[in-house]
Amino acid sequence: SSLSSAVIGRSYEDRPIYGLQWGVGPCRVLLWAQVHGNEPTSAQALGDLMHWLLSKDEEDALREQLRERLTIYFIPQVNPDGAERHQRRNAQQIDINRDARAQQTPEMRVLQRYIEEVQPAWCFNLHDQRTRFSLGAERRPATLSFLAARSGSGEASGVVQRRAMRLIGATAQALPAAWQGQMGRFSDAFYPTALGDTLHQRGLPTLLLECGGAQADSQRRAARQGCFAALLEA
Repeated sequence: SSLSSAVIGRSYEDRPIYGLQWGVGPCRVLLWAQVHGNEPTSAQALGDLMHWLLSKDEEDALREQLRERLTIYFIPQVNPDGAERHQRRNAQQIDINRDARAQQTPEMRVLQRYIEEVQPAWCFNLHDQRTRFSLGAERRPATLSFLAARSGSGEASGVVQRRAMRLIGATAQALPAAWQGQMGRFSDAFYPTALGDTLHQRGLPTLLLECGGAQADSQRRAARQGCFAALLEA
């Protein structure tokens, strides 16, 4: 099975934003990375997942099962202008991840339009996390961190969040034992302008995954490997 690719929009400085598609199944999943231009590790892990899907080896039976059950959509780089500068914000100096309501950035408009077009059952919002975050009394680096965003208040608003939380729990438990002490969990304080919170308000379960640091790993190879493993488990 191959990946199809198309330009789904343009950035503020007219760079192409690409959307890719794999699989033929009824359940649609959308993953995007590098909303923040200075966060390449999760985008690399997304590339690793695409490479795995196109490989041929002893895991072919799993690939075929996924191909028949899922149609997976990818946006590897939402913020190409920020990536060009290695900066968090886009060329307008706006944090795209906080532009879900106002949609002042062309990049957020492209992403929202693609979400409407794809109509996914699940979304994955991928980021890199600063190395200063740690967990436990030993202050172990948070190599992976997860968030199921809040969607306001009240019982009805918690249904979508709980779906995302269940997926996070199943994913985390399935990872090797060595990772169990390296995974963090974000506060789910409600951010009305944030993308994940906005999508949960719309009833669309969204898993936020952050790639962080690890001991003696300045290139973040461990986080990249862990992010790929977590995506495949999910």
